[in-house]
Parts: sequence; structure tokens; C-alpha cells
Amino acid sequence: MMLRALLACFLFGSLASAQRPDSARGTLRQTFREVNAVRELGDGRALVLDSFERHLYLADFRTGDSQVIGEQGWGDRQYLWPSRLLHLSADTTLVWDAIEGRIHVLDWIGGVPAIRRSMPKTAFGPSAQSPFVPVVSDDQGRMYRENPGSDGSVLLRWIPGALRVDTIHRFTRVSAGGMFPVSDKWAVSSTGVLAHVHVSPYRVDFRTPETNAVLGEPVPFDPVLVTPAIQKAWTAFLNEPRIVWAQARGQPPGFEERSEPWVTYGSWPLVMPAIVGRDPLVQFTSSGSLLIERMSVTTLPSEYDVIDTQGKLADRFQLPAGTRIVATGRDVVYVTARAGDGRLTLQRFTVRAK
Repeated sequence: MMLRALLACFLFGSLASAQRPDSARGTLRQTFREVNAVRELGDGRALVLDSFERHLYLADFRTGDSQVIGEQGWGDRQYLWPSRLLHLSADTTLVWDAIEGRIHVLDWIGGVPAIRRSMPKTAFGPSAQSPFVPVVSDDQGRMYRENPGSDGSVLLRWIPGALRVDTIHRFTRVSAGGMFPVSDKWAVSSTGVLAHVHVSPYRVDFRTPETNAVLGEPVPFDPVLVTPAIQKAWTAFLNEPRIVWAQARGQPPGFEERSEPWVTYGSWPLVMPAIVGRDPLVQFTSSGSLLIERMSVTTLPSEYDVIDTQGKLADRFQLPAGTRIVATGRDVVYVTARAGDGRLTLQRFTVRAK
């Protein structure tokens, strides 16, 4: 109820948008430290990944129930650090293990989900010397990753059954350091449309699987002044604890919760860049538009842009501090709200129709 009230305060009276959270349609009783991925299933349930606590859950937002899928460990069909969910087919999900580099196949037998087998990181080829490690997928089971190089980056795609990977896009990644490091982003839709989010100048290009391109114009935004309050919020955000894989001298490797050393990257700039955050959300919606989280700092309101298929700004809205969208779905968005103890509550919201 509190999350719904907060959202209402921010959204009431604004222009309707197809992506703004509207009505809550389920809250999970399980709380989380992080929600890194949500994958909807055909029966209305969803897979929820918490890489901080290293658990994969099967969640039912209609009942609020959830259960852990799979086991932590070094053995076959066990994961140490699940970090990605990849869509192979309608009933098969691939779970990427960041430590072992293995891919675990999660599918269903008699309506029961389980990790059925594990594959090595070379499973997608093209060779053991140059393995294709997928980062995202589309609904046809095609896998994608970026390979950076000295003369730019290439976006690679693997198609199920193929013996090699294809290069589908070449680009120069724009990155800038300083107090607010920024870098170009990319995302792939369920149908294989590629979005390239440029951070300087801020704009979005789209490319279809047939390589047809829509080159967006610069997206207007009002630069936000870097006030002392923003400096404090950003510094605290950078010092939030994270889970790391570490090994002390003479000790076996294991997980530790620690705060990363905060480094001063020069003086504070006058204004913030267009996109601010450690890992902001950039995802396609079921309507084909692109949702970009432009502000992702825990104690500040989160801000979102909705970019239409022509690369133009269709909407811009905010959610309260400590509240953010973590995934999109079929005419829904998944929203977390942070409690005082740092735990996250996950809700599914319908989106407001135009």
C-alpha cells in the first residue's frame, strides 16, 4: 500500500503513458537484496534473479509466493553466482554462472521447473580459443554480446543451430570518466531489434534484424545542477556494499560483502550527464518503445525516458527515491521499493494506457 501511494503521488495528474506504473497486480512476500533480472513465463509466473544473495526464484505474483530454483555449489547443475537469464525457447531458460562460466539449462517436466543440465562456457562456439559468451537474448533464442576492440566494438549474434556467430553492428563506444562515468548502452528487443543509446550527444538509434536503421535526433533534457545534496547522494550510492568473489592469502575463494573503495575522479562537474547510475535499466517494452532509466541513485528519485520507434522522446516521468523499475514485461513493469533495512519488495504493475 505504501509503494502504491508513493507512486500515485508522483504520477497523479500527469499525461498518460504506456509505460508508467499504474495499478499494482501482485506483491511478493519474499524480499531481495538485488533484483537483477525478471523473466516472465507463459503461465503468468516469473523467474526472479537476485545475484547478491545468489538465488533464482520462481515467483507467482497472483499469490505472493516464491520458491528457490536450483542449488548453490560447485557440482553439476549447481550455480555459484547466477548473473544472467537468457531465453532459449518458450519453456527453456539459460542461467549464466559468473564464477564457473557455465550455462545451466532450466526447463520443465510435468510443470516442475529445475536445472536439468549444465553446459561449458564454450557451448556456443565458435572455438575454445574464442568462446561466445552471451549477454542478452531475444524471444527466438538468438544470443547477443559485444566484443570491444582497439578500433571499436562489434555486436555479435548467435542463432540456435548455427556453427558460427554473425557480426550485426559495428560502432565506436563513447565513454567518459570523471565523477559521473558514462558510456553508450545497447539493448535488444524480443524480436531482435537493436537499440544503441548514445550518451554524448544523448540520442537513440534502432536497427532491425534486416539492418534497416532509424537514426534518432538528440533527445532534449534539462541538465541537473550538481548540488551538495546530489554529491552526498552519489557518494553514498558508490559506497553501497556489493557482493564480490575474493580470495585471501592461504584461504579458499569465497563471497564477501564489501564496499568498493571510492576514488576521486577530479572535481565535481557543474551538471550531471544525461544518464547517471551504475547499471541503469535500458529495456524494450512490449509496445516496442525503449525505456531508459536516466537517473539511478538510491536516495534520489529515479527518472525514466520512453523513446518511441522513431527515436523520439514520447514521455518522461519520475518514481520516488528508493523506488525503481527493474524489468519490463507484457504490458507490465516490475518495481522494487527499498525498506530501511535495505531489503527490496518486488511488485508487478500494469502500465497506464494512452
